[in-house]
Amino acid sequence: MSSEVIFFSVEDLDFTTNGLEQLKPWLKKIAKNAYREIESLSYMICSDNYLLEIHKKYLQKDSLTDIITFDCGELESSSLLCGDIYISLDRVKANSIELNQPFIKEFLRVVAHGLLHLLGYRDKTKQEQKSMRHQENLCLEMKEALLFINNKTIYYK
Repeated sequence: MSSEVIFFSVEDLDFTTNGLEQLKPWLKKIAKNAYREIESLSYMICSDNYLLEIHKKYLQKDSLTDIITFDCGELESSSLLCGDIYISLDRVKANSIELNQPFIKEFLRVVAHGLLHLLGYRDKTKQEQKSMRHQENLCLEMKEALLFINNKTIYYK
């Protein structure tokens, strides 16, 4: 088994990653269920403005998004996963309100969404979106989350 590293960091927000370490076993399980292993996975929590600049610079898109996933793996056929995932906390909050979902559920969905991209799932077409949502729901069913975020205990199930 390779050495595996999962990082959580904050780019430009007053937000602490305390509690997010508890997501590591869940992320490992998602990868393992797809017969893959995490070699290096970095989640960067940021604002809309920060992610918008990345969206413009690297994807030439001038629109807000909740997540951007960069696959850093060298071989597509490799069983090892390596990636950088940027999540806009502003978008997650707005989407949770718009979708009438608890914030933590939407946050976990987006965290899983990024990993699912590294596992090969796409979401450009309606059929791909349907498949991605199904996979996200399967991931959420695996996770009972009790997180301690910004001095608040947040429970999801």
